[in-house]
Amino acid sequence: MIVRYSSFFRFTCRLLKYFGYSLMGLTIVLILFDTFGIGHIGAIVLSLVAPWLIKSAITLTCMLAVAIIIESFHN
Repeated sequence: MIVRYSSFFRFTCRLLKYFGYSLMGLTIVLILFDTFGIGHIGAIVLSLVAPWLIKSAITLTCMLAVAIIIESFHN
C-alpha cells in the first residue's frame, strides 16, 4: 500500500532537508575557516547567521508539528 502524504507535509519535509543541507554547509565552512587560521571571520559569519538559523529552526519545527497534526486528522 502506497502512503500518500499531504502536500504541506511533503513541503515541510523538503524544507527540513534543505535546512539540514545548509547547516552541514555552514559547519564545513566554519571548520575550513578555523583550519586556515581565519576563525575570527568564522565568528563574524556565525554571529550574522545565528539569528536566521534560530528563527528558521523554530519556524520549521512549528510547521512540522502542524503538518503532523494535519496528517493525523487526515486519516
